[in-house]
Amino acid sequence: VLAFDYRGYGVSSGRPTEKGLYRDVDAILDHVRTKMKSSGPAIYWGRSLGVSMAAYATTKHAPDGLFLESGFPDARSQFRAPSPMALLALFSTYRFPAARFLGNSQVPVLVMHGDADTVIPYEQGRALYERIGGPKQFFTISGADHNDAAAPDERTYWSAIRDFVDRRVAVNSHETH
Repeated sequence: VLAFDYRGYGVSSGRPTEKGLYRDVDAILDHVRTKMKSSGPAIYWGRSLGVSMAAYATTKHAPDGLFLESGFPDARSQFRAPSPMALLALFSTYRFPAARFLGNSQVPVLVMHGDADTVIPYEQGRALYERIGGPKQFFTISGADHNDAAAPDERTYWSAIRDFVDRRVAVNSHETH
């Protein structure tokens, strides 16, 4: 597992810009390709704004699978949604076109979204799912808000993730033998 904070988030310094965030993704993908060796499947996981970053990453180096949790199709869709992000979307030049990045992708995707999300409405997760062109699955996280996805039913949450990973591992093993 490799997790990172892109600029301006978590413990990373800097100021987040859309281009800068994509450069961060490019840098981490380069690091993984040149410095890390793995015999297992590569699965990207994007959460919230990170959904756009993970979707972008698939256009650079396709993984074996993709988790998209609590995301939205693009920044403009937030303007149409009743959410705290709507005002930001109205005045923003950010695009974050996750759905466009995945429109023609054949990477298997698990889209997960809490049906009680107060930051990015559940309907936005469904809209993202509908616009993905390749193999996909949607998982409703019952009772989950934006920052507590696993809390309402941790066993079911992790079971959905584990099942998706197990299928990617099985496909990867079959292809390498």
